Amino acid sequence: MFQLGIILYDDLLDRDQDESNSNSLPNSEIDFETAFKHPNRDKWSRGFEYMLQIANLSIDEKNKKLIHQAQFNVGKGYFLGFGCKQSDRKAEEYWLKSADNGSEYGNVTAMTYLAFIYSRKGEPEFFDLNKTYFWHNEACGNGSLESQGALGAMYYYGIGCKKNIEAAYECLTNSCERGNVFSMGLLCDYYYRNKFYVKATELSKKVSGLNDVDKISRETNCLRDFICKGIGLACFTLARCYDMGKGIEKDSDQAHYLYKRSFHFDPDLCQLYQNQSTFELI
Repeated sequence: MFQLGIILYDDLLDRDQDESNSNSLPNSEIDFETAFKHPNRDKWSRGFEYMLQIANLSIDEKNKKLIHQAQFNVGKGYFLGFGCKQSDRKAEEYWLKSADNGSEYGNVTAMTYLAFIYSRKGEPEFFDLNKTYFWHNEACGNGSLESQGALGAMYYYGIGCKKNIEAAYECLTNSCERGNVFSMGLLCDYYYRNKFYVKATELSKKVSGLNDVDKISRETNCLRDFICKGIGLACFTLARCYDMGKGIEKDSDQAHYLYKRSFHFDPDLCQLYQNQSTFELI
């Protein structure tokens, strides 16, 4: 039943046909309003129902992992509105079940998603940075690359926890070595602010040249928005190095190009750091 649910929910039966259609969107890029009108919504609904049946089974030692995976899928279905009516509250309910209090049997991705659902300032009903820190910490302890980078960012900026640069550096370097692009971008910023300009330029050159965000997301299982933030921050850091002639020969044209590239990947982050540059906070 689990495999049948996956086949229907992920459109595996029609994957070859879908891939040959250049106008089709991957499920991850379809919002819940589009999903409601999508021709595959009947299959998604059946796949969701199969997942829901498994998610609500009694748990024993043999089926823990399977049921927690089904619970995660149901939560994601509710969050995206795939195969069911969109509901953040239901998504939270099933992700909490799937996370299993952060145990070794819990679904690690559910822990990370819970952290993100509690980090949204625009959703006061859910916004709770203490819960964000807790779930990123639990997910990181269970091997989540995404949460390890996010936890490093929380320590780095003092968000949801006391600012701790040593802990931030440990999280960021470890997750950077594992391929977390967001962590790489933050490390670029760390090196620049601490006047390690050669290290800042070397790492920024590597990260600022990345382009295939979707491929990186598939390979690392990290959210594309945070990958874009990492690339955007690396571009801005390298632009500053060129602009100020720090760690590299001054080049105003290259700096201008990289500022524009940073804005392309993350306009809000670029504006934030530009403001800090203007007021000489960097």
